[in-house]
Amino acid sequence: MNPEHLDTQFSKIYEVAQHAKNLGVAHLTSNEESYNGREITINQRKHVNFSSCSYLGLALDQRVIEGAIDGVKRFGTSFPTSRSFLTLGYLETLENKLEALFGHSCIVTTSTSLAHAAFLPLFINSKDVFIADHQVHTSVGVASEILRAKGCHRDIVRHNDVDKLEEKIITHSKSHRNIWFLADGIYSMYGDKAPLAELRRLLDTYENFHVYIDDAHGMSWTGSNGKGYVLSKAELHPRMVLSTSLGKAFGSIGGVLVCHNPALKHTIKACGSSFIFSSPVPPSVIGASIASADIHLSPEISALQAQLRDRINLFKNSALSVGLPILGAGDTPIFFIPSGTPQTCFELSQKMMEYGFYQSSAVFPSVPYNSAGIRLTLTNWLDLEDIEKVVKVLYEQREKVLNKEKISEQDIKKHFKGIDFNLTLA
Repeated sequence: MNPEHLDTQFSKIYEVAQHAKNLGVAHLTSNEESYNGREITINQRKHVNFSSCSYLGLALDQRVIEGAIDGVKRFGTSFPTSRSFLTLGYLETLENKLEALFGHSCIVTTSTSLAHAAFLPLFINSKDVFIADHQVHTSVGVASEILRAKGCHRDIVRHNDVDKLEEKIITHSKSHRNIWFLADGIYSMYGDKAPLAELRRLLDTYENFHVYIDDAHGMSWTGSNGKGYVLSKAELHPRMVLSTSLGKAFGSIGGVLVCHNPALKHTIKACGSSFIFSSPVPPSVIGASIASADIHLSPEISALQAQLRDRINLFKNSALSVGLPILGAGDTPIFFIPSGTPQTCFELSQKMMEYGFYQSSAVFPSVPYNSAGIRLTLTNWLDLEDIEKVVKVLYEQREKVLNKEKISEQDIKKHFKGIDFNLTLA
């Protein structure tokens, strides 16, 4: 099969991806024999790495690594038995630690995508409607396609538009049993946050309103014991289900569903397709996750969070001081610098790589076509000097690229309706 056989949407995705590959900013391979987190080698040249989501640096923590090794030594590379019949007690040890961390019942999955696939088709059916935030993570969107196949009605709401969401709740309640809202806690591209206080108000107001929220990018770096952004702001509502990641800042891999009560956990384990038919969590992942959970349950997690906050504040203040526009409040480890079209974004990425910095190009389909930008993620592996330098270089090179393409800040801003810029573009 050739690219010309793709439908219109995937043809456009292929075109953007191929253009990025041709320009040398995507589909790359690192040349490391070992990895230190701070630097990545591309085409035999070292680049300071602003693309990692291991925000606290735990993916290279020796205790987490030793935990993975211990899991393999004790239980082998895999335990290939359906969890419907038999579960390693080792996994229950991990879930018990996570329940101490979150304060609620937890069930671990091999990935966040499989967490979505286990829960959503189980509790949402053709009598319900689900409303997706426009920027909800693609993994949630893919799982929700199962719902559409079951005959569930889907609706979409503009990103973080609570007023419009409430209108839709009222409208759909006339013809549907339950209204489900699918959202992220911290949005992976723009680094902005779900309006949790407003969602709580809607949950308290409408008895048929439910929320499924993915806090993968809010995990570990904030909240007591690193329980994440969502639970740092509010208690888990009885009609809210939280999914989050044991990868990214947690430093292992896999997902976890946080449930309001043990009965919900049991139902998911008994009926969720991911638990009946897919492979169980590998012992290496369980061991690494147990080691990370122990760190989260210790006072050390607060020190790691403070270290990252210093880097977040430095980036934000440096950007404000030079006039580099960022989206949102600038208080998460994800910084999005708007650039407009994919072409402009790729040009800017090329320039940054020439100066020895690697970062993600956030382009279609991850964001709308004309809402592309440079996405930088901060980790504790980065030096403070790295952050000061990247802001300076990014500001200078962005100005040159926009001038070359004859694009103004206002040209860019019109494609980000409903999303707050910092004061440099207010």
